[in-house]
Amino acid sequence: MNLKSRNGSFLIWLSGTGILLFLNLLTGLWLLSSVASVDGGGVTAGLFVMLFLDVAGLAGILYKLAVSRKRIRRTQDRLHQIFGAQELEQEPLTHDIFLFPELLETACREKELAKRDYENKLLKKEAELNILQSQINPHFLYNALDAIRGDIVEEGLGDTADMVEALAKFFRYSINMKNNIITLEEELDNLDNYFKIIQYRFENRFYLINDCDYGNAALMEYKIPKLIIQPIVENSINHGLEPKTGMGIIHIRSTFTNRYLEILIQDNGIGMKQAELEQLLDKFNDPAASATGEKPKKGGIALINVNKRIKLYYGEEYGLEINSLEQLGTEVKILLPPIEEKGEQVS
Repeated sequence: MNLKSRNGSFLIWLSGTGILLFLNLLTGLWLLSSVASVDGGGVTAGLFVMLFLDVAGLAGILYKLAVSRKRIRRTQDRLHQIFGAQELEQEPLTHDIFLFPELLETACREKELAKRDYENKLLKKEAELNILQSQINPHFLYNALDAIRGDIVEEGLGDTADMVEALAKFFRYSINMKNNIITLEEELDNLDNYFKIIQYRFENRFYLINDCDYGNAALMEYKIPKLIIQPIVENSINHGLEPKTGMGIIHIRSTFTNRYLEILIQDNGIGMKQAELEQLLDKFNDPAASATGEKPKKGGIALINVNKRIKLYYGEEYGLEINSLEQLGTEVKILLPPIEEKGEQVS
């Protein structure tokens, strides 16, 4: 056996037969160029072939690197849009983003979760500020109204006395900050007190039909955030029934579906134009809706706040649905978890 070396290639002679091997400098692999009887010219030709293959391989690698850098740059630009330049400068991007494209999707999800958490914290802070601004001594107010009611009873004004009693109970219920989670039955009782005040104020122009099943113990004991029904009824009166000529009717009923406990509140008021309804629904999807001074043309702030509170307690799947037809009325549907799925989400 005779072995000769030339420029990274080796010519091995075995019994008059030449075997040309070469070493690829880029990969470190030994490759077989030819198995034949060769002379010096054949060796030179083989080396030219292998040199050409080396150059082609190098060009391919450089092209791949260029494409990879371009794709990495596009991914980096996208992440800059998601997180902002300052956040990314602290942790420079590497080729890992190209190797694991699902990181981009994960980054989007994490950004959305962080945004939602920030919005929830803003809502909580806003609620705390509202509580501080509205704090008064509920016992003082209740006792004062009770004293007034006593004087009215002595004067023989029974209807007025009933209204004052309802007003006292309504304020006690609304102002009490200790119990923010109550039963559906307690919420409906508070609605009755509120409506007594409304009937006294508007001289029985409005009529409340309550078809909720009081005989269903599980329904009546269902735990909900306080004041999610009364504000909707108040909104119906202020923006639907009060501008209407003639008798105004509000109808409340509850029903179970496979996915929800639904509480429906319908009125025969003036309804909303399609543009007004769309504006209100847009506000439902605006995280800063309650923090801005801009209001829907026909109220809606109470509906927006109730919708957000329900989502905070139960999750994004739940909240309010609204349908309205001009001059025919409005329906607000409260969507809550069914009893068997509610568990301990509200505490």
